[in-house]
Amino acid sequence: MKSALRQGITPNIEGIKGLAEQYQSLKSPADKAAFALKMFGKNGLEMAKILEKTPDQIQAMADALEGSSLIMSQDAVQAAKEYRLKLDEMNDSWTALTVTVGTKAILK
Repeated sequence: MKSALRQGITPNIEGIKGLAEQYQSLKSPADKAAFALKMFGKNGLEMAKILEKTPDQIQAMADALEGSSLIMSQDAVQAAKEYRLKLDEMNDSWTALTVTVGTKAILK
């Protein structure tokens, strides 16, 4: 999904349905494989199984998963993003502390 995000594709059901339409408009299996790999990186061939489905089939799959732990709400996505940023800040602070302590130990 990171590859799709980098290309401006929102990894939600609507985004996946749009990608499925693009994927299905391609004629050759090689073009389809290249598209899937471009959009999803090394997981592209696995995602191709979903891209083979019609938008209605994808929506039905999403509806079947609604309320399960496999689908994250927008609030959960935002909380995960904020957690990752806070964790990154903490790691930066830890690195700065260890460099400072190490530098002071060397200078003594």
